Amino acid sequence: MRFYILLSLLFLHTIVLSAQVTVHEYSFKTLTKAQAPYEIKIIPHIVRNRSTETGILFTYDSRNSKSVLIAGDFSQWTPRPMKKGANGIWYYFLSEYTSEAALRYKFLVDGIWISDPENPEAIDDGSGSFLSIAYPASSPEDKTVTYRFIRKNGIDYVEFRTYNREASYISIAGDFNNWNPENNPLVKDENNIWRTKINLPEGKYRYKFIIDGNWSPDIYNSDTAYDGMGGIASLIVVSPVTKRDIIILN
Repeated sequence: MRFYILLSLLFLHTIVLSAQVTVHEYSFKTLTKAQAPYEIKIIPHIVRNRSTETGILFTYDSRNSKSVLIAGDFSQWTPRPMKKGANGIWYYFLSEYTSEAALRYKFLVDGIWISDPENPEAIDDGSGSFLSIAYPASSPEDKTVTYRFIRKNGIDYVEFRTYNREASYISIAGDFNNWNPENNPLVKDENNIWRTKINLPEGKYRYKFIIDGNWSPDIYNSDTAYDGMGGIASLIVVSPVTKRDIIILN
């Protein structure tokens, strides 16, 4: 009896450890098999706002296909290219899709739409075919938040965020609003995260938060620039490269 209890504890311990595995993003290139979408934590190729990212990995096995794309609720059904690894496994990593609902998706393989052959969870699309179902990994926001790129109702924004429990008023000023501290106030949510979203064209922008009258850079944005007044401002670059992991909001 003690043996089976010990075996059960070891099994549960293995499950916990497997859920905590972190891999380098470049390891996707050496995948040897496709499987149903699964949650994974990665160390990105490019250092972004966080050292690790949690998301779900989609895979498709086809060494002979010339093109494999994926589309779903997360992309507003606009096909996105998947990358092909050394062993013929195509892959796509979806980083922290901000929805707790299941999402629908399909592969577009050499111009032909198919459901995920490795994923048994699917629903009828009403047209004689099936849509595969995945469950996104969504991590709660913590105190280390900074800006992020989001798309809502087809419009791209920069969502500026900062955590503060004590402040009564926070706004943002920068190159994008002529450094006017009154144009863009932030709104606090139930988790003490203040946020505002601004539609910004491509370019480089300096900015600061004004917290109850005190000017402060974004402490969790490591990119900075001279503010022209003897101090330091935070810096954001809006470009197709920096927006590669834009988050689609419903």
